Amino acid sequence: MKTLQSRIQSLMLIAVATSFTMFMASCSQWIDTSLNTDPNNPSNVSITSMLPAAQGALAFTNGGQMSRFACMFTQQFVGTDRQHAGYYEYLLTENDVGGAVWDNYYSSTMKNASTMISQATTSPAYRGAGRILLVYAAAAVTDAWGNVPYTEIFRLQRNGTGAFTAKYDDQQAIYAALQGQLDSAITELSIATNVFPLSFSVGGVPIDAFYGGNREQWIRAAWTLKARLAIHTVKRNGNSASQDALRFLQRGFQSNADDMMFAFGNSATTPNPLSGFMRDRADIDIGPGMEKYLNTLKDPRTPAFAAVDVGTVSSGNGDGFGALVASNNSSVVLLSFAEAKFIEAEANIRLGNTDAARTAFIAAIRASLNYAGVSSDDAAAYVAQTSVVPASGITLQRIIEQKYIALFTQPEVWTDWRRTGFPALTPVSGNAVPRRLPIPLNERLYNGANVPPGSNQPAWLYGRVWWDGQ
Repeated sequence: MKTLQSRIQSLMLIAVATSFTMFMASCSQWIDTSLNTDPNNPSNVSITSMLPAAQGALAFTNGGQMSRFACMFTQQFVGTDRQHAGYYEYLLTENDVGGAVWDNYYSSTMKNASTMISQATTSPAYRGAGRILLVYAAAAVTDAWGNVPYTEIFRLQRNGTGAFTAKYDDQQAIYAALQGQLDSAITELSIATNVFPLSFSVGGVPIDAFYGGNREQWIRAAWTLKARLAIHTVKRNGNSASQDALRFLQRGFQSNADDMMFAFGNSATTPNPLSGFMRDRADIDIGPGMEKYLNTLKDPRTPAFAAVDVGTVSSGNGDGFGALVASNNSSVVLLSFAEAKFIEAEANIRLGNTDAARTAFIAAIRASLNYAGVSSDDAAAYVAQTSVVPASGITLQRIIEQKYIALFTQPEVWTDWRRTGFPALTPVSGNAVPRRLPIPLNERLYNGANVPPGSNQPAWLYGRVWWDGQ
């Protein structure tokens, strides 16, 4: 009998291989609510394949090139050779961001999720799970690019040359729509009656790679994702963003057991994306940002992150990454209890609730240490350092710097830097750090009437998305 990882990885690889054909062949709406499928028709069974395929594709994309771009910009990674040496110095163009990032988010994750939502008319839990996957991928795209196609992306329109076009929606409107999608997901996941339960299994193995069909954990993930999106808007929405985040977190993750993550199979053909990349290319390494924090704070997570002893991280020295993040079967973490507690700490400090912020901050650090397998004694010693947890009070800078360590390899660190300015970064090249990605070449070639002007110019990288303010 196949393991869960190998079964899901097979589905993921099929999804990635066929994603572009699926995308270009689609003529459906974003979510075609008029589509009805007979619950007894075998085509309905495909929703049980779409779920793990979308999950695997999301994890592979988020933990792959998207992670490498974000982590090089924030100096968690350093580019040491070939293309990644150039990316580290901000030499990336419209040719570098298409297939491995933009196309994969749209055609592998969002397309599968959208189809699942349309087809799961008698299994609302799959609709809810599909919405969460769709929201996660759409948020990743808009956070990296700003205004992007959303409402029309699966209503493919032909222009005079036969190319496909879709309008670019305003990011503020996209964010509002994503919050609405998550509200719908929570409602749908709360419905107990499903023709195909979310706990559907094959050979006794649940096909839900995140939660094994646990609808309550999916619901907590939706609330936590709502909190993440809310705190993203703090520059625009001020205190209401923090208040919303705290309100959402009351129903969000309760422990590390709720973490939304994808465990990759322990196989040479289905590796964790960072592990596979280091095996095939190895032109990135631990960056100077992580070197500084891990060494200065004598961080006990060092062997899990950097594959060296505590205090001995050397950026760009070829030491490589630790087993927690770069083994064949390492999980890609998409959303975690540690992140939820850091959001809680940030929201409280912004609202002047210092004691609550401090409590959440300590809980966030402990959650991260626990996830990394740090012993209770080493965790207690780390938290006891005043350079980690100050003797009294807490600051936004301290919160985000510790979050930067805890969310190692996760694209969210780039979003945090853009929102808060922490950790302080010295540009590797020029006088600024990139704040968005260039629009892919194929968009300019085939959807040029809708693509924002100047998106293929070097200056574009330093413009700001809507929530990044001015």
